[in-house]
Amino acid sequence: MLAIAARAGYIQELRAEDIATYEPVSEVNPEARARNPFRIFQECRWERGAILSLDGQVLAESVPAPEARRCHFERRYPRGGLAPHVVGQWSLHFGKTGLESAYNRQLVGDPVPPTSFADLLTERPRQGNNVVSTIDTRLQSVANEALGGRRGGVVALNPRTGAVYVAASNPSYDPNPLASNDRAVATRARCELGIGVELDGSGNAVRDEQGQAVPCRNPHSPTLSVALQGRRPPGSSFKVVTAAAALETGEWTATSPSVPASRAYTAPGDTRPIGNFGGGSCGGNLIAAMRVSCNTAFARIAVDIGEDQLYATAQAMGLDRVAGSGFVGCEGGAASDIQETRTGCLPRALRTADREERLSTAGYRARAGFGQWVIQTSPFGMAMVAATIANGGFVPRPRFADRVIDPRTGETVEEIRTGVGAQAASTENARAVAEMMRQVVTNGTASAAFRGSPHPVAGKTGTAQQPSCSSDEQAIFGRNCGRLPHAWFIAFAPVEEPTIAVAVLVERGGGSSEAATGGRFAAPIARTVIEEFFRLYPNMATGGGQR
Repeated sequence: MLAIAARAGYIQELRAEDIATYEPVSEVNPEARARNPFRIFQECRWERGAILSLDGQVLAESVPAPEARRCHFERRYPRGGLAPHVVGQWSLHFGKTGLESAYNRQLVGDPVPPTSFADLLTERPRQGNNVVSTIDTRLQSVANEALGGRRGGVVALNPRTGAVYVAASNPSYDPNPLASNDRAVATRARCELGIGVELDGSGNAVRDEQGQAVPCRNPHSPTLSVALQGRRPPGSSFKVVTAAAALETGEWTATSPSVPASRAYTAPGDTRPIGNFGGGSCGGNLIAAMRVSCNTAFARIAVDIGEDQLYATAQAMGLDRVAGSGFVGCEGGAASDIQETRTGCLPRALRTADREERLSTAGYRARAGFGQWVIQTSPFGMAMVAATIANGGFVPRPRFADRVIDPRTGETVEEIRTGVGAQAASTENARAVAEMMRQVVTNGTASAAFRGSPHPVAGKTGTAQQPSCSSDEQAIFGRNCGRLPHAWFIAFAPVEEPTIAVAVLVERGGGSSEAATGGRFAAPIARTVIEEFFRLYPNMATGGGQR
């Protein structure tokens, strides 16, 4: 009889876990109400484990809820807007995101051991474990400060282990109101962030003259992480991918052939000339073209190597995630252990209602060769590109969690390790690209930003044009925002045994400069993060350590 009861208790626990994903979804759609509110209310009666930073700071914790409420605990985020896109939030009313969602099982923990026969037949309280994230709050703070209030994102990860130390985004938001057990507080907070529909004092949807619910608006979209989910053309930082693709054909080396020097280039079958930054003339072999960031050279190279090689190399480096409707060949999902990560996409084609643009067309491929056309990437995706070159061509498997510990004993109960994945380029070719990137820093477009740097860094600048502006962008940057370029920089260090890879994006020239470049606006931010990293972890400056 006891065995049967134990079996019943075991099955009950399995069923509880099986239905745990059925949570409250959204009040915008009345049909999307909670399918299992019982489970959610059970969870808020258990003391959920904490989420800690790599340097030991509390990023999320459970605190006693106000009295006379159904919930015994309420979630609190002591660091507020420091890293909410990674940590996520646990909401009684709107579900989970980030690490709160990805590691829910560990944070909820297992039921306490039964002490009586009756315990086997009831839902027992849980003992949550703590999750240690890979985010270092000191580095994250430095990156946020370096952005200086400008809209953009910074990502830094260990290319060997995939541990993401920094995922800084501006704008950010405070997740605490969203995590309130008070539905009115949480709903109001969502609306201020631009999510849901406006409600009147009675809690009913506000409607317009046509009877449609009025959506909440926030043009800054602070819940969207620029660092992890941004969708911007990478500009010349993408030349790293094009160079690797050229070398992979076996018909190009770092020193030959050479591209004729020119001020402009028009691809076969196209009528639109491609020019160089500042209108100058440039050309030469891959090393020379990369060092001065020659658009016309990389446009010619992309046309020469063909659609299949360029596409295959970009896909292998991780640029295969959904970037928007109509992007053919980019159906991938999340790119890490948390759902809120997208790398970007070089599509086979872009299909819209009135046209189709294909990578097989020389004119479009020429523009893709230097990071324009319709390529969309995030700093997270471009950090993956830099890390792949740093790894000798092997793509890292990024993660935002380091380990799970028992808060009662302090012992590690689970280590989270991912390492590296498939090889996107041969080790020889990756090393050749790394040397090209080193030339960019020592004697090229990033040399001013890294003059006097105590660490050997390899990098690539990028300045991307995006003439079209959405209405939200116009609200943020002004009606002429299409004239403001995006500034990029990707890098890794130390060159010989890399322990950190970085990508920086400053959107729309920081909101003011039509002359913004990656070398002037983004590279100094990367230098700040790299130098702080080596100050905090001096053994990493010589290629030591794992983290």
